[in-house]
Amino acid sequence: MVRLISDAKAFSALTFDYLIVGGGTAGLTVAARLSEDPRVNIGVIEAGQFQPDEPLINTPFFFGQGIGHPNLDWNFATVPQKNLNDRVVGVPRGKALGGSSALNFMVYARASKPEYDAWGALGNPGWDWDGLLPSFKKSETVTPGQPNVIPGVVGTPGVNPAFEGESGPLRIGFSTNATFSGDLVAPYLSVLLKSGAHANGDPDSGNATGVFQSPRSVDPATGKRSYSATAFFVPNQNRPNLLVLVGAQATKIVLEKTPAGYTAKSVNIVGGNQTCAASATKEVILSTGSIKTPQLLELSGIGNATLLKSLGIQTLIDLPGVGENLQDHMLLGSDFLLKEPAPPHGVISFAHWLLALDLQLATDLVRNNATFSAEQMLRYNTTHDGIFAETAPIFAFHPLQAFFNSSSVTSMMAQLDTEISKSTLSPLQVAQYALQRQFIAEGKVGQLESGMQPCIPYSSVFEFRILLTPHCFVSGRGGFNNCATIARAELHIDVCFIGATIFKGNRRESGSQFPVTIFHDTPGYQHINTTDGLAAPLIDPRYFSFSFDSQLLEMGVHLVRKFSQTEPLASIIETPSTPAPNITSDTAVADYARLMAGSVFHGCGTAALAPQNIGGVVDPNLRVYGTTNLRVVDASVIPMLVAAHLQPTVYAIAEKASDLIKQASPPPH
Repeated sequence: MVRLISDAKAFSALTFDYLIVGGGTAGLTVAARLSEDPRVNIGVIEAGQFQPDEPLINTPFFFGQGIGHPNLDWNFATVPQKNLNDRVVGVPRGKALGGSSALNFMVYARASKPEYDAWGALGNPGWDWDGLLPSFKKSETVTPGQPNVIPGVVGTPGVNPAFEGESGPLRIGFSTNATFSGDLVAPYLSVLLKSGAHANGDPDSGNATGVFQSPRSVDPATGKRSYSATAFFVPNQNRPNLLVLVGAQATKIVLEKTPAGYTAKSVNIVGGNQTCAASATKEVILSTGSIKTPQLLELSGIGNATLLKSLGIQTLIDLPGVGENLQDHMLLGSDFLLKEPAPPHGVISFAHWLLALDLQLATDLVRNNATFSAEQMLRYNTTHDGIFAETAPIFAFHPLQAFFNSSSVTSMMAQLDTEISKSTLSPLQVAQYALQRQFIAEGKVGQLESGMQPCIPYSSVFEFRILLTPHCFVSGRGGFNNCATIARAELHIDVCFIGATIFKGNRRESGSQFPVTIFHDTPGYQHINTTDGLAAPLIDPRYFSFSFDSQLLEMGVHLVRKFSQTEPLASIIETPSTPAPNITSDTAVADYARLMAGSVFHGCGTAALAPQNIGGVVDPNLRVYGTTNLRVVDASVIPMLVAAHLQPTVYAIAEKASDLIKQASPPPH
């Protein structure tokens, strides 16, 4: 019997040992691990629904299309960003069983060892590379990729058992020669490598810099997304001690004062037209993510006393760090028209289809050729590869020194030092900045990211929306859905500074490059402004508050232009498109950055793992300061944003947290 219900009253009539608020990436991981002990009862509260047959979740080719979908996405948005021309930037977050692991782009790459060691250096014993590596491995089963898929990267990825898991629930694989686009990759990587980048055949080993074939959370056996709902819930959905409530939103944690601190007793929930409370005898675990978790803490009386008082909320625990320390990665795009002519139209196998420059042919085939579409879907359903199994195959993380001389880096840091000295920083920010500055100076940690991914407009045959321009990532609350549709094929080469999208429309190919900053020197905040637990909070990342992020993106535009003029890319590219060819001065590029820069959706840090006296919210056991049994297990505890996509890091946090929770309440002998 599947233990999943939508009746909030029936759920609240039960008593659980552990209540987990949020059935997302971390929440379902913790639920699966705790329910391994049949003597404890686990309840999970999830606002979204379980959607096991949703192609927008399952089919890799459709990545990004769930953004803005009301059944999959919370559709949060920032307040107007004064340094981005007062634009509102969309903040997508997964609203389904599986959370953002059902919505993300399936990138599964870790950060470098020094970045996790920095967490420990902030005053968090056990939260460093050595302390997290077993948890990374525990969550995953890595299927090795094919050798020599990426030009310049020698060897077979995913074959080092010292760093890759072999028996975890998540199925991790790599793009193969049957799911990979390469003719455009080779010239791009050639320019990247000759410009100062290096190849890395084993990024999971603790050095995640350089160009590498990215692991991805796609099950090689099925060609489908592997995420927390399929990896951690489905195999355990018949456990009698695990019950998941869907379609219900938590609005408050009810706490009781005890001599040892405040104890979480129950969780108020709203499900449908029902309002009720579910009880926990051991612990309440918040796993609602970097936006909802601080919101719930503040609604429950835990947060900055001044803010809570202004809203008429009784302050139980004055914890000013709640909702602060919001960190994110930023990106900026550049487009280039590609030269004609296109290859012959007769080649339509998947490999040649994406290798060819005539992406318009492929687009037309997918959109208008029912036979071709059916063939590709049959291939996907039969051999689990081809067009519909593709995701972003290449990523790279580079220190600034890979592309910029030491005097440029020194000048940027000097300017930032001056701005920092004139700013009022929290003790946590002071500690973070010292570590970040060291990373930049040593050049051992990525500050720039590059990646490649194909994005082809969806066919009406499959009844999905036309793919939208990448700038829709940053345009507003609705993510992709708030932008004008553009019927054109795209191949993204995202670069944390350097990135490119190759697409073709109206018989003219073009390419886009997306600079993305890894360094984030301006933590923002997320706070409530109402006592309504169902209302969205205020989100202010404070983009471009310091010059460093804007300088990185602006330098990235100039760098991308330089790449486009370097062979062998120069022979492919005809002219810049966006920004326009006449946008070349620093001032013009800065204006462009304010108009077009946006988020990579890696927000974290709003319930930081750090000592309380420097602004932390949770201790090394992930227990909220001042409480006896309330923990936070999600991306909000990340104290410093890392140079990586966050998915594997969040799984590792959840695995480690599960062990800590079990150790705190060992089974009787």
